Amino acid sequence: MDSGHVAKRARTTPATSSGKPTASVNFTSEKLPFVTLTNAAGDSVKAYPFGACITSYVKGGKEMLAMRADNKMDGSKPISGGIPHCFPQFGPGAMQQHGFARNCVWDVAEITDGPGSGVKVRLLAAPQLGSCAC
Repeated sequence: MDSGHVAKRARTTPATSSGKPTASVNFTSEKLPFVTLTNAAGDSVKAYPFGACITSYVKGGKEMLAMRADNKMDGSKPISGGIPHCFPQFGPGAMQQHGFARNCVWDVAEITDGPGSGVKVRLLAAPQLGSCAC
């Protein structure tokens, strides 16, 4: 899977333990790149541009989302669990279960440290979205 178009143009802020909100894109520690957002309280969200899937939400030190233990996490299959992006259908139907958007690498169009304790990331459907396998 080519992750070359993922967020090379997006501003990244390295994560710190300073109590300030942070946003970053990590290209190297796993097979798939991911985005991490952390607020001033230390709560965090981890999202993958592959499938636009949120795989972790840690609130007060406790993981709030469940993931399947047998996830491939290498881009060969959609990510199962967390908060998936199901489009254009949810469940079984004429195409692959939950649609084709889960098989696409979404563009990280923007990462910002917001005012106060907020941070945000904006994922956009990549140009190849319409040609993803289903």
